[in-house]
This record gives sequence, structure tokens and C-alpha cells, in this order.
Amino acid sequence: MARGHLAIHLYETRDPAILTKSDADWIAEVPNFLQVKSKMFNLTTDDNLEKYKNLPVGWDYRSHCITADTFSRMYANDTTFYMVVTTSTADNEGNTCVTITEKRDYPFYTIQYHVEQIMYDFSVAGTPHTAAARQFSEDVEFFFARETRNSINYFDSYIHVTYEYIYNFKHVYDPTQTIADLFEFHVISAPS
Repeated sequence: MARGHLAIHLYETRDPAILTKSDADWIAEVPNFLQVKSKMFNLTTDDNLEKYKNLPVGWDYRSHCITADTFSRMYANDTTFYMVVTTSTADNEGNTCVTITEKRDYPFYTIQYHVEQIMYDFSVAGTPHTAAARQFSEDVEFFFARETRNSINYFDSYIHVTYEYIYNFKHVYDPTQTIADLFEFHVISAPS
């Protein structure tokens, strides 16, 4: 999910300058929820939302992020296009990174957190497995499941489904790690 967040906004803006170096090595973050009406958290109870605002429920590793200032500058021509739902200041450089965004008029969402690891990965020390973190993870995962069920796209066969999978990264097998993902950003020249 996290790399897709960066890739989508890199594709949308077609400007590599949207990415900022960020050093956040497997950290538990407290998301800073902005005052926006989010579709992603509209079914979340108020008491759970308060927990998300005060406890470390986001889990992330990032070498790059999109800062709030850069995000505003890149989408300055159309401020109604995306809205920022959460930000985070948990990297070592002190950047305010955009962590969750939603497209205003389309069912299009990006998230910087690795919510799947909160529920299923117990191999990395420091992963938040608290009740609040698990509930945050479930809320995000169930939201995406609900959105997927709203889709009217159907495929004729399983082979057609596999053709539509979007995996543009390569798996590199290393004896010191189980799987390290290499993600390749295509160089996109800025629009003239």
C-alpha cells in the first residue's frame, strides 16, 4: 500500500519533485487526522477515532514521502482533486508527510501505512499489535473490501483476473531477508 501511495501521486503530478527523502525505519505512528469528512473512516465510531488520534496505530517504513507543503504546491491548480485525510511527523528529518489521501469525486484512495503488518506480521519488533492498532487495521482493510464489492468489474475467467493484477515490482530473494521488494519508478519528465 505504501509504495502505491507514492506511485499514484507521482503518476498524477508527473513530477519527481513530489517525492522527498524521508528516514522512517519501521515506526509506529500516531496519525494526525485533519478536519475533513473522510469516506474511509465514516463508519468508524467516535471513540475508536479518538483512539486512532492519540495512540500509535500506523505502521510504516519509508525512504521517501510526500510532504504536506509539496502536496499543496503540486495540486495547487486543482485543490478539489484530492483531500489529505492524515499526516505524520514521525520521520527523522521532521517532515510533515501526507499519509492518507482521498480523491474527492472518485473512489480513489492512497495510504502510506502498512496496515496488513499490524494484523499478520510478528517478525519485526516494534510493530503495534495493540487493540487500537488492530482495530485501525481492520477499519482500513474492511473499507477497501467494501469499496471492492461496490465494483461492477467482473472477469470472464481466472486467467483474465491475473492479467489485470498490478504488480510492477520484482522480488529479490536474499538469504539474509525473506523477500526484499525492489520498486522501480519510471523517470517521468516534468510537463513543459
